[in-house]
Amino acid sequence: MPLVGYLILFNEKLQDYLRISSELLGHAHSETSGLPRLLFIYFGLCFIAFASALFNWFSPFQTKRYASAEEYIAGDEPYLAFHTQGSIERELETGDAEARGLLNDLNAIQRPTPQTLEEIRHQGAESFRVKMQLYFEMLDRSNPIVRWLIILSYTVGFLSLSVPAIRVFARVCALLFSLL
Repeated sequence: MPLVGYLILFNEKLQDYLRISSELLGHAHSETSGLPRLLFIYFGLCFIAFASALFNWFSPFQTKRYASAEEYIAGDEPYLAFHTQGSIERELETGDAEARGLLNDLNAIQRPTPQTLEEIRHQGAESFRVKMQLYFEMLDRSNPIVRWLIILSYTVGFLSLSVPAIRVFARVCALLFSLL
């Protein structure tokens, strides 16, 4: 974003195209009349770029790819190899305290004695789906500091972008009502 800001937003020739009429702004153009607007846009885009970079670097692949645990299970369960299933269970066993506790609770549930091979398969599949949900939720709550930084950066970025937009919108509305 700093490079884009240098090449585009602070380009003198481009600033002429970005100027809004003096009637809409309420004052005559000066050399710096568009600068605050450009600075809000520049910093807003920088914060959004920073938040996007943090999200791409620190968010687990599964939480970036799927919006919920249900989508993760539906999307990945049919294609998980036995080895991957074992690694999910190992990560749950060594994960955060909440994941370990929920896994222990799941393993402690008394199950009825299966009478058929099909019932055994069904119980195993259901149990693994619950483990996949626990795994997704564990990944989703990982890196809380980075998560808050992402939220803060997006918020500051969108607020910075909204300042010039709200000001122009208010002036357009005022101009419209003055013409009525």
